[in-house]
Amino acid sequence: MRGLCKFLSKNFDQLEEFIAPMIYSPLNNDQKMIEVRNKRYKTIQEAKRIWLNVFLNAYEVQLQEYDQQYENEFLQLESHLLNNININGSCVYQQLHSQNG
Repeated sequence: MRGLCKFLSKNFDQLEEFIAPMIYSPLNNDQKMIEVRNKRYKTIQEAKRIWLNVFLNAYEVQLQEYDQQYENEFLQLESHLLNNININGSCVYQQLHSQNG
């Protein structure tokens, strides 16, 4: 999954500016500043994971839709070939099917 993060949209990088930017940091407490930065980093990483899951789910749905469209087109073509009879009296579908089988 880490490899995929290198190919993500630039929108994912904008999360770092969107999620609680580090404008204020206590100058007198280094430990507190480190904790705040670590918490912010973890929040950004979790948000990126959520976005990645949303994007992957959207792509999966899109692929399923394309698969369904392909299946529908294939069935229409198959039906069309079954209904068209050539000069020899056999249908085109049977000729193609016998050549591939």
